Amino acid sequence: MKISQNLLHNNTPRCRELEIISTITIKNNRLVEDYFLDYKTQAKLNWFINDRKGEPIFFNENDCEWLTPTFIRSKNELYGLSLIEKSNSTKLFLTQVKTQIDFDSFEAIGRFYAKDKNHFYFGPGGKKIKEDYLELFFDETYKNEWGKSNPDRNILLETNLWNSKIAISKEKVYWEGRITKGIDPSLKRISQFFWADKYSVFEYNLQRLKKIDKFDRQTLIYKTFIRNGSLVSLVTDLKKPAHCYCNDCIPDNKYDFKRFTPLFEELRGVISNEYWWYQMENRLQHGI
Repeated sequence: MKISQNLLHNNTPRCRELEIISTITIKNNRLVEDYFLDYKTQAKLNWFINDRKGEPIFFNENDCEWLTPTFIRSKNELYGLSLIEKSNSTKLFLTQVKTQIDFDSFEAIGRFYAKDKNHFYFGPGGKKIKEDYLELFFDETYKNEWGKSNPDRNILLETNLWNSKIAISKEKVYWEGRITKGIDPSLKRISQFFWADKYSVFEYNLQRLKKIDKFDRQTLIYKTFIRNGSLVSLVTDLKKPAHCYCNDCIPDNKYDFKRFTPLFEELRGVISNEYWWYQMENRLQHGI
């Protein structure tokens, strides 16, 4: 079994799949991982790597090759590798990409995405993406101020892009290889838990984006800054903070008023005094 030199290139960022791939062998024409240890005995487990349903996949040792961290070729077939690690639970399986692959033009564009002259592909789940153009997407510009004060924790943009599970075409956003309906390629991450495109604002639960239906995108304002060494992000529209939409509540006279003071003091006289914070300020000043 071959391992493509592209995987061993000095400029290729390290990742979990590469650690495991380097220990995988072939026994009885099947892939066997030799990386994980039994939780109790600490002995090597030597699992067979099957498809998602547990059915065996057979490989010719002399005609198969790891092309990228999440793609392996077996003769004229392409398989995507899925690695799911949660606590002490690990799943490792392959999914065949059901289309004809041009292996002469096949190349990685990231840890999870690849392309040939015909299509783009996402490794986990073996997904084919029908697009003429696709590029990796990564945005954590909201952390720029924090990065300036913590340069030792900065990760190179190239590494973050390589590891991204998000990609954009001219008209669509792909999240883990799937089209995200209702999200525009103008997508931007504005805080740890909120994203926005030119039409909508979204809540982020560390796995997916969910549109905040009642949020007024036209009056969106936000600010990120450092307070006591920590990153603070403020996101709101005319009526109330973004977190109030998610929790179905109204702004708190003490907590929200104090927390959002830096944003609204900065924009005083620039934006409408109809924003909830200025209305709350007026009520507090007059004891209403």
